[in-house]
Amino acid sequence: MERRLFRGESLVLAHYGLAAVSVAAALGVRWLLDPILEAYAPYLPFALAVMVAGRFGGRGPALAATAGGVLCSWYFLQEPRYSFVLASPAQALSMGLFAIVGAGISILTGQLRQALDASRRGESQLRRFAEFAPVAISMFDREMRYLAVSDRFKQDYGLEGDLVGRSHYGVFPETPERWREVHRRVLAGAVEGAKEDCFDRANGQIAWARWEMRPWHRRMAALAALFWPPRTSRSRKKPRRLYAAASSAFAPCSKMPPTEFSLPIRTDNSSK
Repeated sequence: MERRLFRGESLVLAHYGLAAVSVAAALGVRWLLDPILEAYAPYLPFALAVMVAGRFGGRGPALAATAGGVLCSWYFLQEPRYSFVLASPAQALSMGLFAIVGAGISILTGQLRQALDASRRGESQLRRFAEFAPVAISMFDREMRYLAVSDRFKQDYGLEGDLVGRSHYGVFPETPERWREVHRRVLAGAVEGAKEDCFDRANGQIAWARWEMRPWHRRMAALAALFWPPRTSRSRKKPRRLYAAASSAFAPCSKMPPTEFSLPIRTDNSSK
């Protein structure tokens, strides 16, 4: 618990440190451009510093960068320099406008960071769930690269190693065009499935599987696929039809009357 608190405090300090570095960098850039800009646009580089602080640190560091930008511009760039004296109402007006704009940027970037963090946490939890799910689950991005794969999926299809980031069509180059079309429809928002379907594996076997695919993240146009354990055979006939054919072939045998037969047993007396 104490270690988590320490890590959290260190992260907060790092975010505010980034805000201070961003303000210092903005001041350096504005100082280098001072012979060209003179008194014009004293707050422009600091607006970028606020954006950077808000993007990577959130609302608090962005507000700190806004305050730092106001103070640095006031003390180092505006006349009379190296003092906190307002020479004209225009300076106060420009300072107030930058503070308002900086606060708005801080709020917007803070909300954006919170949304991104929540999205990352949700995706991370979903990927962990998929990885340890007791069924065959795989999730893909819009380019059909693996985002998450369950251990059961790799076990059922004889796959090894880390599949995240690899193309599904590279792992399964034998994927038929009809399934590729299904992938495109699901990425467009459709829900597809089949109670029993087959495809030719690269090893020459015919894999039969029940599957379902649905979009799970519309912003990324990603899809999730759920597969039931596949069955393999050397025939394209459905397994249930194979069983029915075998049953009909052996049906006449079941109607035949029982036959008695015996085998000769050699004993010591017979061998003499």
